[in-house]
Amino acid sequence: MNNEFVTWHVLEALRAAKAEIEEDELVSRRLKAQTKLRFVNMSDDELWELANMAATPHRPAEFVYLDLLRDREHLAATTEEWMHDINIDNCSPCMAS
Repeated sequence: MNNEFVTWHVLEALRAAKAEIEEDELVSRRLKAQTKLRFVNMSDDELWELANMAATPHRPAEFVYLDLLRDREHLAATTEEWMHDINIDNCSPCMAS
């Protein structure tokens, strides 16, 4: 399976990490929250594809998949902690005026 959604999800997660490294807190928080929301709403097939992408010879996809299931369950149970970050102003110059 070559799911463009899962690939896009990974790229957006990397954008969130880049924003964090660059200390752009608002953008980082917004992108992380969006990433979490996409992750929580992934189908089992999409989660399996993500597991295959993250698998290594020392950590087979089956184990990664089980971890992802646990992570998804945790995020779904804690939405009140991160969901509000989706609406954070991204501080673009056009919004500053």
